[in-house]
Amino acid sequence: MVGIDGSDTSSAAIDFAFEFADRHGHDLVAVHAWSDLPLDALAPVRTWDYAWQDIHDRGAQLFAEHVAGHRGKHPDVVVRQVISPDRPAHALIEHAQDAALLVVGSHGRGAVKRALLGSVSHSVAYHAPCPVAIVRPHE
Repeated sequence: MVGIDGSDTSSAAIDFAFEFADRHGHDLVAVHAWSDLPLDALAPVRTWDYAWQDIHDRGAQLFAEHVAGHRGKHPDVVVRQVISPDRPAHALIEHAQDAALLVVGSHGRGAVKRALLGSVSHSVAYHAPCPVAIVRPHE
């Protein structure tokens, strides 16, 4: 399983996940989680305020742009895409229940930004129900 957000770090994670899935004969679940929830945890969230079809369409486009090139190099890897309107760490942990490996990229934001924004890689490293690979972008 791999988390996708469209960044260079995500591309490195996708490379790693395809190699792992191909080498071990696994299918690959690619998860894109979109969450634009208010920073105030107590603020009300009204799901009807979001254009879910637009969010799904943008997620599908992201998959097409970032996963398509890998299918040619790894034709035996079956890929399933998941687009979730949840917080990224929560969506990844939830969908990793039967995963052999969860692959995420690390943006390396540092302690201050991680405290403000949260760290997906930190959360999944501690809470995932399977082994986790944290990938940094290629230099």
